Amino acid sequence: MILKRYIEEHTNTNFDVIIIGGGITGAAVAYTAAGRGLSVALFEKKDYGGATSAATSKLIHGGLRYLANMEFKLVRESLQERRILGNIAPNFVYPLPFLFPNYKRWKGNMWKMAAGMFLYDMLSYDKKHTWDKSKQLPNHKTISFKKTIEQEPNLIKKDLRNATVFYDYQSIFPERLTLSFIKSAAEYGAKVSNYAIVEDFVYDDENKISGVKVKDLILNKTKTVKGSLIINCGGTWADKILNMASKSKNLTHKVRRSE
Repeated sequence: MILKRYIEEHTNTNFDVIIIGGGITGAAVAYTAAGRGLSVALFEKKDYGGATSAATSKLIHGGLRYLANMEFKLVRESLQERRILGNIAPNFVYPLPFLFPNYKRWKGNMWKMAAGMFLYDMLSYDKKHTWDKSKQLPNHKTISFKKTIEQEPNLIKKDLRNATVFYDYQSIFPERLTLSFIKSAAEYGAKVSNYAIVEDFVYDDENKISGVKVKDLILNKTKTVKGSLIINCGGTWADKILNMASKSKNLTHKVRRSE
């Protein structure tokens, strides 16, 4: 499928949804919305998945660490999405084992880890309901000191009890996964454009946002695109988009960025 840059041919179409940001979040939102019959336009200021979505940990995980904060609903939702991605994108998502060594000096943490692993398995009770059997994830297991050293010979052996092995998914090429969502959204009718930056918002007579002003960075032209709903999928730059939309100088949104 050849992706066309919609911004080059835009005239006066009004969309149900306008998405700002062509990373994995924007791409997935576009795919979901277009797949439900909504008219969708997506604008990405650089290339699809070219920023944070490409520079990730490459993990499709269920959020094990959130169990410590008792965020069970979030973990369950993440585990469901993990399974769904394994089903709809089996060529981009693969099982990945993790080995967590347990040392004697971690007495309390060892029991917390054990409880967390059992919870993780319980909340992912449907993880074996996959279309591809090779994507099925086994439950966690504890392996002996000897097997732990066989698996990871460079571990510090002093006070090592055993190890816990559990599984999540890995996306080896997250930028390709993002592009597959963009292409699937386009097949459902979404209009997508890369190198098209949203520079400002358009307001109606009631001072409500009714569209965006988009600059085509290749042709150096600015066009107005109207839409009923604007979704901010700017990721790391979400605060800049929010501040651009706000007419109040006293209202500022900030995202702490890491480099």
